[in-house]
Amino acid sequence: MLVKHCKLCNSEDINSLNIANYLFNKDTICDVCRSKLEFKEQNIIIENINILGIYLYNEQMKDLLLQYKESCDESLYDVFMYKYRKKFKRKYKGYKIVVMPSSTKKQNLRGFNHLSKIFEGCGLEIVDILEKVNDVSQKDLGYEKRLEMKNNIKIKEHMKVPEKVLLVDDVVTTGSSIIGAIRVLDTQCKEIKVFCLSYNKSWIIWILE
Repeated sequence: MLVKHCKLCNSEDINSLNIANYLFNKDTICDVCRSKLEFKEQNIIIENINILGIYLYNEQMKDLLLQYKESCDESLYDVFMYKYRKKFKRKYKGYKIVVMPSSTKKQNLRGFNHLSKIFEGCGLEIVDILEKVNDVSQKDLGYEKRLEMKNNIKIKEHMKVPEKVLLVDDVVTTGSSIIGAIRVLDTQCKEIKVFCLSYNKSWIIWILE
């Protein structure tokens, strides 16, 4: 009997008992856990910057990111883009992925770059060319300090910036870091698009207003 276990709740995925589904369904979490992640493709505008997000940042997404990033559960990397990977590859053909920089200390503790790992199976080249001026984690900062992060991004020395950049991040909060990244990239590339995994529901309300 073929059985797959969900990476989040560890339950047996009853759909996997069907041999055809076992062979062709590549999702690594069960239907129940998948349904708790609110997939909602949404364009967000921050200071005239268009950001495409695909999940609402609800409690389930928050817990998933915490388990992945803070508990260093690298096995969860393929959960995030499962429903969007094929469309992502078509939509951004010709672009190179530039990942938003993490705290060096955090990345060393994890042992992997959490964003590069998520997007490595999406069919686009990934270039790690950005770094923080001051190596701090936004998770430890309040709202006002997060707003200052727009001045905390720089291009690594001697790194070539691609002509067509797809800037990617996991969560949009204030948008300050993304604004900062675009400011430094915009002087050296022709096109920039921005993609994030998740965004706060308040951004939708703000757009509608």
